[in-house]
Amino acid sequence: MSNCLNNPGSAGLPACQSSDQAPSNFRSDLRSFKQPLSARLILLVTLLLLSCTIILKARNPGQTPPQNPVIPAQTPAPAQGEQAGNESSYGSITGKVVGEDGAIPFVNVTVTPASGRMRGNTFRSVTTDEAGNFKVDGLRHIAWIVSATAQGYVPESLPGAEDAEPPYHRIGDTVTIRLVKGGVITGRVINSRNEPVIAVRVSAQQVRDADGALLRSGGVTRELQTDDRGVYRLFGLAAGAYVVVAGSTSSAGGGPGGGPGGPGGGPGGRGRPSQYEGEVPTYYPSATRDTAVELTVRAGDELSGIDIQYRGETGHAVSGKILGAASGNPGGGGGGFGATSVTLTHTASGAVINRAFVISRPGPGGGNGSNSFALYGVPDGEYEIAAQRTAPGDQNDAASVPRHVTVVSRDVTGLDLTLMPMGTIVGKVQAERASAGSACQTKRKASIEELLFAVRREDGSSLEPARPGPGFGLRQRLSDNTRASSPDRTGELAWRQLMVGRYRIVPQLLDESWYLRAMTLPASTANATAKTAAKTAAPASTDAGRSGLMLKSGDRLSGLTIIVAEGAAGVKGKVTAAEGTKLPAHLRVHVIPAEKDAADNVLRYAETRTGSDRRFSFSNLAPGKYWLLAYPTAENEAADKQIRPKAWDSAERTKLRRDAETANQVIELQPCQRAVDYALRVQSR
Repeated sequence: MSNCLNNPGSAGLPACQSSDQAPSNFRSDLRSFKQPLSARLILLVTLLLLSCTIILKARNPGQTPPQNPVIPAQTPAPAQGEQAGNESSYGSITGKVVGEDGAIPFVNVTVTPASGRMRGNTFRSVTTDEAGNFKVDGLRHIAWIVSATAQGYVPESLPGAEDAEPPYHRIGDTVTIRLVKGGVITGRVINSRNEPVIAVRVSAQQVRDADGALLRSGGVTRELQTDDRGVYRLFGLAAGAYVVVAGSTSSAGGGPGGGPGGPGGGPGGRGRPSQYEGEVPTYYPSATRDTAVELTVRAGDELSGIDIQYRGETGHAVSGKILGAASGNPGGGGGGFGATSVTLTHTASGAVINRAFVISRPGPGGGNGSNSFALYGVPDGEYEIAAQRTAPGDQNDAASVPRHVTVVSRDVTGLDLTLMPMGTIVGKVQAERASAGSACQTKRKASIEELLFAVRREDGSSLEPARPGPGFGLRQRLSDNTRASSPDRTGELAWRQLMVGRYRIVPQLLDESWYLRAMTLPASTANATAKTAAKTAAPASTDAGRSGLMLKSGDRLSGLTIIVAEGAAGVKGKVTAAEGTKLPAHLRVHVIPAEKDAADNVLRYAETRTGSDRRFSFSNLAPGKYWLLAYPTAENEAADKQIRPKAWDSAERTKLRRDAETANQVIELQPCQRAVDYALRVQSR
């Protein structure tokens, strides 16, 4: 081909033409083919779709596509392998999503199994129709949590409502989900020169709920990066008090071989480089966590001008090694393959300051530096640090005891976090049905799989090693200090990943016809290390409801038997003041068994706080004779859903019975009885 550069052509002709150039008609075809790649792809896809349409019409000449597509408001049929034809095993949950101005259309609704047992019980997701209605089909007879999400909306939270536990539902229920416009916090992040701080993560952490009760979890509720002006806008916030922080406080660092964790000052811990690595997070207005200013957010309100002056200070490092074994490898520095999370928590608030992940791989000498961790950007302060390991099979789960860490003006190094195997409780539920023809027979036969039982530590502390500290007196997320489980079709159930401690099993029964009759553990299991004298007959079982369940490191406590029976009773009423007296501001009502032989039957005791209208309600009570007693409580105790039941303590039970006998307000409940409008009179003290 000739070189024709800088060779001007005559009018209407190309600037140059080589002797071996293709004919003009071929060149024209070639130019028409040299379209952008995206245009050629679009053309190809269009031709394919057209071909498919022609084929489908040829195969189904009498069918025409719908002219007005409708967003489906139901889920598919039961998953493959399930018995879809068994109408007694499957059903639906229907409902409506509403807001302050009426129905909310096209909202995503999700139903999730209330317990962690997911086999055959996967979550389902649907979209509401234009009227806000939804229907979820193909659901098994288990307990479900129904939730709705919409941009900018949050679930309605009524003042004083006991909302620490999610509402559970079962098939056949009709649910109304109420959403309200969430709050907004917006502002800028600037440096000391009044310049915008660009692409720094900003998060709002809720520290108090709508009632002003202090939250233990301190979790991040909303998080994003600033734009090129340093502006951030956090929306969809539930009512409550928040602290706003620039610089992520919950990194997810660490990589293969246990590399250092991500910084507290930016998204680097998420695998993306950041110019703010290693810098201390700055809280509004320009403070550390200890002096951060709380912002009160109300539903639908917008707080603007919340500007943060980013300090840009270099933080300290907290580093060490993961020791111990998750399963049968005491010298391996973590055992086989698995991920270990290391979490640094602010002692006073419970907020997660930083987190790193360490990936362990099987092999001899796994602790040769491969299980090291490092957390950067840590400011001076008091912290708790803990490690938790998850691996295939519950036998490999392990966690360390939280260690206290004080950071003052320098790095903290050489921390050893020793993993210890976590425990498991395994049991079986036995159901005692009402006899045929009994007055307790209900139209809808309850399923044993709908029963829920939560495990709680007796001292109220969190079940999460990463969130240590007291639980009672501080409102927590339900997942922090309770773990629910439901039995399978055979009645088997289990709770896993449990730390050392004493536990209580708390029933959460959806059907008012059931009550918890007994809870036993084989004596050989409950007293595995106890020495018994020869010729002394050991009891066949122990009362687990009275003493609780003591779990040691790596224990697999089996043989727990939970007996539930139909025929439960209930009582609703109102607390009234004696003549000439005034009721205390906050009250808790107790139900105490009046029979002497039931004095230590902890399962017969119950308590609840009254609402603002002084009303109370009890359900799932065993038939029998009871005293009712109302106690005044402190304001913070009255608002705490997670208060430690008095019946768990022997001395408190004795005091309860003494005071109840003196007040002598007695009610005798027959099987299946529902007493209403009971007047509980409180005498002045």
